[in-house]
Amino acid sequence: MQKFLINYTNHPSNKWSVEQTEDALQQWTGIIDFAFPVIEPEWNREELETTFNNFLEEVKEMMACEGRELESADFLVMGDFRYTYYTVNRLKEMGLLVFSHAGRRNVVETDNKTISQFKFIRFVEYF
Repeated sequence: MQKFLINYTNHPSNKWSVEQTEDALQQWTGIIDFAFPVIEPEWNREELETTFNNFLEEVKEMMACEGRELESADFLVMGDFRYTYYTVNRLKEMGLLVFSHAGRRNVVETDNKTISQFKFIRFVEYF
């Protein structure tokens, strides 16, 4: 079964490098972007759970509209550490595959500013 990649990060796929897009399309049928939410530092577990449950319902609805089951998707999840940890664990508990992207950062500091460039290397599964 060909799967879609649900991109749940702060980086929409239309801004990915050519290498990252090509690698994704070799592994998945297509990429579907879901914007990673703004996670407030004051939030407790309840807000994280609600945000995740809302995301999951949106994904299920979108997949149902296309006549697909949730299992026909893998997930790329990166963002706020607490919420990413929670989301990855919940998706894995459901038996779904969850990935991160791995790469190298080139960091340059000038005039009290830090400029970071990400070089995509590969997708890696959370285990």
